Parts: sequence; structure tokens; C-alpha cells
Amino acid sequence: MLPLLRRLQAGGRTLRCLNLASYNYLGFAAQDPYCTPRVEEVLAAWRRISAPVLWVDGDLTDLSVWWGQRYSLAEFDQRIAVVPQLRRERLSPCGHMLHHEQPAALAALLVDFLG
Repeated sequence: MLPLLRRLQAGGRTLRCLNLASYNYLGFAAQDPYCTPRVEEVLAAWRRISAPVLWVDGDLTDLSVWWGQRYSLAEFDQRIAVVPQLRRERLSPCGHMLHHEQPAALAALLVDFLG
């Protein structure tokens, strides 16, 4: 195990986490009758998040694999920016599988963020 990852083991503290990575709820995944019409509802909820949020992505992530040509990175950036205390980080070189491609760098960001 990497030294930084050991520091992330459970230590008796309870942290509440929200997975913002569900592209479905941002309207980016395949069109479906449940998620697609709820983009504004989700963005309204995201605007109310009072906790700090860390968003990490990789510079080599090919969004067209999931979104095709339906949405641009600029549109995603606009939607995620509604989170009030958003901290964005980008790992390089790194694709979609951050924890496999850059485990030490990702762990360092998490340790720093969780303080």
C-alpha cells in the first residue's frame, strides 16, 4: 500500500460524501426519461451544497466515449461551477481511471483536501 493511502484509512471519524460524478444527473449520459429532464433540479440542489467539494479529473479523459458529441467540456464546466465551494484539480498525464493511473497524486490531493 502506498504511504499516502494508509493515511486515508478509517480513523473513527464520520465524513459525509456526495458523489458528484453521476453524469446521468447532469444530463450528460444517454437520454432517458428519468435523469435527462432533471438537470435544472440537480443544479438547484448543487447550488445549495454547503460543504467543500473536491473534483478531480484527468487531462487525457476522452469525454466523447460517454457523451459522444452531445455535450462539450465547456458545458460540463459551466454546470459543475454552480457548486459554491468547488475545488477542481486535474491530474496529468491521466485518463478516466485516476486511482489506477495516478494513485499517489490522487491520494495526495485527497489527504490535502480532507486535512
